[in-house]
Amino acid sequence: MKKGQTESYSFFIGVIIAVIILTAIGCAVYNMYKPKSGDYSKKLTTLLEKLEKENIDEEGEITAYVGEYEILLSFKKGQSYVGKKEVDPQSETWKKGCSIETGTYDPTGQAAAITWSIKRPKQCPLGKDCLCLCKTSSLDIKKEDISCEGTSLCKAFDTLELRGKGGCVDGLFIPGKGFGLIGRSEIVVLHYLKQGNYVIFDDMALMSKDQLEKRLKEIQGTENKTEAQK
Repeated sequence: MKKGQTESYSFFIGVIIAVIILTAIGCAVYNMYKPKSGDYSKKLTTLLEKLEKENIDEEGEITAYVGEYEILLSFKKGQSYVGKKEVDPQSETWKKGCSIETGTYDPTGQAAAITWSIKRPKQCPLGKDCLCLCKTSSLDIKKEDISCEGTSLCKAFDTLELRGKGGCVDGLFIPGKGFGLIGRSEIVVLHYLKQGNYVIFDDMALMSKDQLEKRLKEIQGTENKTEAQK
């Protein structure tokens, strides 16, 4: 091989090696700084623990992140499932039709659009509200019952009651990428309002304090009525 060819060959090999090294460094840096759902969920749990311990009313925002095939959700006390099995066939939700794909009531749809249910994990006592980060898989979401067992985070609260702004799921419910149109893997801003024992979340941070207060009164009124009928 001639000298010029040797130099060109060596230069080409050097470029390839440099690209490989830079790619490896880039991946390492990305993995070091990319969002971790567990970290964000622990921050949310810490906030809720503070609100419960200090027993203060507060409004604010906090960021959350949910990875692929993960779900950050709350379970109400006494609630065995979130999803299809949660819906009462006699309720307005069922009659109007509730689409899990859009997360809103759909008068033209059918409640059967909710094809799966997430079972309450053993780490979440039935008599308390819990916040859980469920790790699933592409196979799990095709099942009727999605398991939330073995999750790394599932915090039970003695007095707090966690609720959502309304829709198909009556609580905080943020699915990660892989759950159809509603799934997302990005940092989400949660607008929250705590009054008394209730904490209500708006996972799109679009509702004003007045709107959240109105929704909270509706929730309290409905739940008080249900308790009185028992």
